Amino acid sequence: MRAGTDRFEVICPCCNEPAMMIVEGEQVDGLPASKSGRALRIMLERGARGVSSDELVDLLWRGEPSGPPRHARKVVHTTVYYVRRMAPRYGIQVRTDDGYPRRYFASREGTG
Repeated sequence: MRAGTDRFEVICPCCNEPAMMIVEGEQVDGLPASKSGRALRIMLERGARGVSSDELVDLLWRGEPSGPPRHARKVVHTTVYYVRRMAPRYGIQVRTDDGYPRRYFASREGTG
């Protein structure tokens, strides 16, 4: 189990993927194992610190022998688009700051 201040993940021993996430005391079920689901998990884990596009590239392609593709940054922007569309289904809001580099944040709706 990974623990943050108020975020916990239970890791499935079979596939080493998160099986359940608890955010601010509430269980978030069924996050997909796709890049979008992984990006949303990363944003939730980072909480108030947020995550930049470059960090998402590094984290989403970590462990892949060929590394990230040349167009990884574009893939991240598209992934964030899909994350924004799917997050409300799980009671999560995704927001972006106006700074540079741009950072993405996710939190339970009504808390961030």
